[in-house]
Amino acid sequence: TDSDGRNADQATDLNNLGEVSFASRRADGLLNAYIWKDGVARANGNELPVSINDMSDVVVNYQIGETYVVLDGGLVKNGKLSKLPRPGGEFDWSKIVAINNKNQVIGYVDLPCGQEGGCRHGFIITKGVIKDLGEGEISGINNRGQVLINRDGGPSIWQEGKYKKLAGVEKNSAVDINDWGQVIGKLPHPFESGLVDPDNIA
Repeated sequence: TDSDGRNADQATDLNNLGEVSFASRRADGLLNAYIWKDGVARANGNELPVSINDMSDVVVNYQIGETYVVLDGGLVKNGKLSKLPRPGGEFDWSKIVAINNKNQVIGYVDLPCGQEGGCRHGFIITKGVIKDLGEGEISGINNRGQVLINRDGGPSIWQEGKYKKLAGVEKNSAVDINDWGQVIGKLPHPFESGLVDPDNIA
């Protein structure tokens, strides 16, 4: 425990400036968020940080109401929290995943669909407007606005309304995408994990 009562530090992301977003649980159980750089941590709100971009903007998830299963998303810019548009209905469970340098935010929401747990849909928020990316689980976005989503048919890259399926990557295994369009994920046996180049997009 630090002198200010912090403990259980949890780093959540790192940007290209060497800034780390992290959260600490105080001795009284409340949460504090920080941005760390060069040995100095500055306070950055009281919500759970998820992702930080190269403008030091941080997206967060936070609880709304008195339930622990419904989350809202927010953007912390210059230390000030603003609420992000919310997909789904009032009680649909949603989660923010990442932000890029264009301030595009991705996440997913569990929508009612007649099956237990609902159907998970990915979404992207661009300039305050939400777009449903269809059924699947979002895992990454790059600075070109390419979104990596694991769908029933296999991992795909979404960009400007079009999906391109990844070849040679196992279902539900794609993890992240860089600005070159390269993807990391699990490859078929005998490999455990690997890098997929844009040339392997079907």
